Order: sequence, then structure tokens, then C-alpha cells
Amino acid sequence: APHQVEVEAIQHKTTEIYHKIYFPDDTEEAFLVDSSTKARDLVKTVVERLNLLSGQGFSIFVKIADKAISVPEADFFFDFIRSLTEWIKKARPARDGTTPNYSYQVFFMRKLWTHVVPGRD
Repeated sequence: APHQVEVEAIQHKTTEIYHKIYFPDDTEEAFLVDSSTKARDLVKTVVERLNLLSGQGFSIFVKIADKAISVPEADFFFDFIRSLTEWIKKARPARDGTTPNYSYQVFFMRKLWTHVVPGRD
């Protein structure tokens, strides 16, 4: 099943979906994402827009509830978010019978700070 954002884009007869991505320096930018976008494609796009020398070690993270989870680079972006929100809903059922709305944020960050040359990356 498609993610809700994909459904809304189809309903509004648009193929362009811009998704906000947050950065560690508290800035944010919108990036074009479609249903065929994989995490590695999104990392490449962000690296190019920010004029970084390399995307090595960077990842797209989804922060939902109190967790931040790295999107596997071969996964489709919206499929991962949809499965993650479904997993959170199952893991944390509502107590009063209502389904909580788990909003999420997408971040671009380094996975590990190894092989980093200060001033170059």
C-alpha cells in the first residue's frame, strides 16, 4: 500500500512530492521525493545540493516517537516510512482505543564519525 503522502499527491494530480529534511545544524530543506526514490538516491541528492565531497558515512534517519532509525540505503523511502509507522502503532497500542498519530521527521546525518578528515568533510 502506498504511503499517505503518495496517495495525496495522486489525488491532487501532482507527481512532485517535496519532503522536508532536517540537518544537525537545525536547518531544513525540502527535497523532491517520489515513490521510486530509494534512500541511497536521497543521500546522493542531498550530498550534491550541499556540495559535500562524499556521501560516505551519511544516511537518512527517520525520527518517530523516541527512536531515530537509519533508512537502509536500498529501501524505498516511502515504503520504509510506512512500515516504520505501522510497526510503531503495533508496538505502542493506544490505551483508550484511539489510534495515536505518530508524526515523524527525516534527518540527514552521519551514521558513524569514522574516516572523517576535519576541515575536508
